[in-house]
Amino acid sequence: MERYSPAEYDMVIIFNSDNRIVPNALNLFNNAYYSGCDAIQAHRMTENLTTSIAVLNATSEEINNNIFRKAHTRMGFSAALIGSAMAFDFAMFHEIAPKLKGSDLSKAMETALLKQNIYTEYMAEVVCYSKKAESTNGYEAQRIGWLRSQYSSTILALKSLPITLLRGEWDYALKLFQWLMPSRFLLIALITLCAIGITLLDWTLSLKWYALLAVIAITFLMALPDGEVNKRFKHAIWALPILVFASISSHVMRFFRFKRKNKKK
Repeated sequence: MERYSPAEYDMVIIFNSDNRIVPNALNLFNNAYYSGCDAIQAHRMTENLTTSIAVLNATSEEINNNIFRKAHTRMGFSAALIGSAMAFDFAMFHEIAPKLKGSDLSKAMETALLKQNIYTEYMAEVVCYSKKAESTNGYEAQRIGWLRSQYSSTILALKSLPITLLRGEWDYALKLFQWLMPSRFLLIALITLCAIGITLLDWTLSLKWYALLAVIAITFLMALPDGEVNKRFKHAIWALPILVFASISSHVMRFFRFKRKNKKK
């Protein structure tokens, strides 16, 4: 960034190499920027709905869009960044970018913005198409890469959440709390295992776990959008246990890789 002057451009827009964007995206970004938005997250959607795994990945991303972006902005919180289809004020990005650390640009950028109390807007009308993993092998590789940044985010959240709450930085506190939660598929697996295990011990104590599982299922179903993803999800739901198993196995693989690295040291 050193070769550019902070005043040389108005905005910087970040895409992945496989992204396709709607034709009027730059105009929409430009209008939002001149309306006062310094950080913008567009609506990323999955393009390749070719397999059940890809459809479930697309479903998960649309749930994220509705809960962590659209719902966040409706409640006055910043939209979550997703790693591509992002636009930032150039002078602000010029100042922040050299200080970013870690393998996950979106989380590092999100942390920097929230610490400075900079609001991130979500633009659902700016649709960006991307490709998702179509097989369990691709999904596991994707998950292992995601886990590298997730563990460091969890440690940061444990350290920073108490002081953030005391300072009343609610936007940042909400993000830290979300980083403490397990992934969606792992959460479903954990609650299901707890419900089954307690049912075997004493079924009367398991009712609250089934109620919690029902509430989570209803919440995710309500977050599903209308359209092609919703239609195909009904036929792809049989693959959900496969993704849950892949999610758990990625944690196990990451744990054993970490142990092997420690032994070599």
